[in-house]
Amino acid sequence: MEVEEAVAAEIEKQCKAKIEELKDWDFLQTLPKKILNFDLTVNFDICGQEIIMAAYTNNDRCALELGFTVETDDFVVVKRVGLNRFRDERFFAKTREGFVNLLLPKLSQLVSDVDRKSGHQYSFSGVSIGIDKWQGWHDLPKQVGAMELFITPDTPLQILNGSYVMIDYSDFATRNQLLIMYNEYRNEIYGELKQQGIPCFTKKFDLQYDEKKHGMNEGLFIKDFEELLKKNLIPVLQEFDKAKKS
Repeated sequence: MEVEEAVAAEIEKQCKAKIEELKDWDFLQTLPKKILNFDLTVNFDICGQEIIMAAYTNNDRCALELGFTVETDDFVVVKRVGLNRFRDERFFAKTREGFVNLLLPKLSQLVSDVDRKSGHQYSFSGVSIGIDKWQGWHDLPKQVGAMELFITPDTPLQILNGSYVMIDYSDFATRNQLLIMYNEYRNEIYGELKQQGIPCFTKKFDLQYDEKKHGMNEGLFIKDFEELLKKNLIPVLQEFDKAKKS
């Protein structure tokens, strides 16, 4: 415990020193005050090894964060949609000038990316197997226990390594989540559980696109997916409430 406390204290010290170096950076003061329905704040908050220099936020649990990580001495862009928070791998820079040159041409699009109500699209592979045309999601329950339907398949969230969040049920008080995702590289749907923010394994929503089976039968892939949801969705969501009561 003493070692962990010493490491945390050193990280905080590094962050505070970097904040002193960055706090008068003119660039942050010249950023647009509002983009779409997102408002700019410049705060220099410390979040672990990251300094969140500024953020565009809305009243829908979404934000685009402009940060610096003392772990690797990089300027970074962090996207947050509900409980989903991740760095955009395309926007890393070692210098202020490099960060500005990367960020400014794409700033409006990056803000749009974290607006969960924008018309986000799947990749070609997702479109080719009909995920974008699936209307069955309208029958998904809006809430099961404390788990609230937050992201829906008509506005998917593109995250890391070719994955898109299609369905996100979240309990924001406990940070419990069920994520159902599509991966364009593997051409499959899969699920992930999070208990108080900690990822847990599940195979109950795994569905691999099979060209021989699904390619010859238009709509069969979506039908198989609907069967998985019908069988597993509500029982899995109910398990979160059972775990809270036990």
